Amino acid sequence: MSKRPNYIAAVDPGLQGAICVIESPSGKLASKFTFDKDSSGKIDWIKMRELVEKINDVYSPTWVVEKLQPIFGISKSSAWSLADNWGTIKGILIGLYCPDFILVTPKDWQKKVHIPTDVVLKKGKKTKDPKLTSLKSAERLYPRESFLYGDNEKQSGRRTKPNLGIVDALLIAHANL
Repeated sequence: MSKRPNYIAAVDPGLQGAICVIESPSGKLASKFTFDKDSSGKIDWIKMRELVEKINDVYSPTWVVEKLQPIFGISKSSAWSLADNWGTIKGILIGLYCPDFILVTPKDWQKKVHIPTDVVLKKGKKTKDPKLTSLKSAERLYPRESFLYGDNEKQSGRRTKPNLGIVDALLIAHANL
């Protein structure tokens, strides 16, 4: 009888966030989900609760959530939305009896998955672009995976831009193998 794999479900609670589930210890991607939106464009929390419940039923994962950190240069309303997302996701996990979830800072998970050859600099600057560096890391770690996913496919019928929420959620999970 073969042993059932363990799973890690990671949440990027950002404005365009996502959840990825990977097998442990192989790191194989099991599922990926973007957040459903309501008619006003905000996260549909009822569907989010149902999604978390479904993931629990199918995978019984260890949950990892990116810890909210101060982000300089964003508006107060964006900061409030991030805090609201983060708190509501934590509340859903606690409400569904997943109180032992792990919080991980962006700096900690990025340190585990970014390597020097992944680094992409911001245009015209000498500082690292963390989103594009993460995309490059994800493409290196998961070369067969397409990160072209999300809203852009509904508009044009083609997937033309990467979904950075899925990229971050996958890397958060991978960093916790």
